[in-house]
Amino acid sequence: MAPADAEEARIAFAACTDGDHSVNIDLRLGTARGNTRWYRACLSTVAYSEDRLVARGHLFDIQDIKESERKSRALGLKLLESQRMESIGLLAGGIAHDFNNLLMAILGNAGLAMMDVDPESRPYHALQQIELAGTRACELTKELLAYSP
Repeated sequence: MAPADAEEARIAFAACTDGDHSVNIDLRLGTARGNTRWYRACLSTVAYSEDRLVARGHLFDIQDIKESERKSRALGLKLLESQRMESIGLLAGGIAHDFNNLLMAILGNAGLAMMDVDPESRPYHALQQIELAGTRACELTKELLAYSP
């Protein structure tokens, strides 16, 4: 019996003698093969006789129940992680859409400004760089949108 289980058992047995006439406790106990298994001990006080407690108990193997509970908790954690990842994808998609809208405004205005500027001037070259950077940003945004649901 593990130390924590031994303390729980002691408390449960004490409760059985203090007037609570039945107690159920889950314990990890060692088997003859050296393994540890979960058992449920169900104890009932039958009578007191000459300052001695007479009790009746049953021990049930609940290893499969405990294993199912562990698997259920693990699945629950995986579900939470999946939901969190889906939320991140939705957030990234929303941001990417908004960012793409801003980029379209930048690219449109850069294109309009390029029509009014001499192609040989320095401002025209700067506007070309703005247009190139905006186009690259649009490509990155499309990649982000590929991950959104």
